[in-house]
Amino acid sequence: MKMNLKTLGLGAVLTFTLITPAFADQNVKLIKTGDFQKPKIEKKVLSVEEQTKKLEQTLQKIEKAYKDGKMTEETYTAKKENIKKIMEDVKNGKKAYVHKKMTIEEKIQGHRSFLEKIEKYYEKGELSEEQYKQYKTKVEKGLEKLTNQ
Repeated sequence: MKMNLKTLGLGAVLTFTLITPAFADQNVKLIKTGDFQKPKIEKKVLSVEEQTKKLEQTLQKIEKAYKDGKMTEETYTAKKENIKKIMEDVKNGKKAYVHKKMTIEEKIQGHRSFLEKIEKYYEKGELSEEQYKQYKTKVEKGLEKLTNQ
C-alpha cells in the first residue's frame, strides 16, 4: 500500500508538471515591460540645523579616526579645516557638502587602503583568485600612474 501511495503521489506531481505548460498560452506576456519603472528619488532638503548636526558627526568620526591612528596629523588637520569651512558656509546659507579635490597623497593612500581591503577579502575567501587578481592589477596600475605624476 505504501508503494502505491508513493507512486500515485509521484505520478500526480509529474502529471501536473508536464500538463500545466500545455495549457499556458505562449503568446501571453505575464509581465509588461511598462509595469516596471525606476522609482524617482526625491532629494530631501536638510535644514541648517540638520546639516550642522551631520557635519558635527562627521567631525567626530574624523577625530576618532585620528585618535585611533588611522589618519595622519596632516590629513586630520586638512579634513577638520574643510569640515569647519563647510559648517561656516552652511550657517551663511551656502550649499553644503562641496566635494574637495583630493591631493595625490590622499589618492595614493586611498589606493593602498583599497589594496589592503582586497587582500583581506581574498584571505577570508570572500573573493575568488580571479577577482582578486583583476582588482589588484587595476589598483596597482592606478598607483603606478599616481606615483609617476
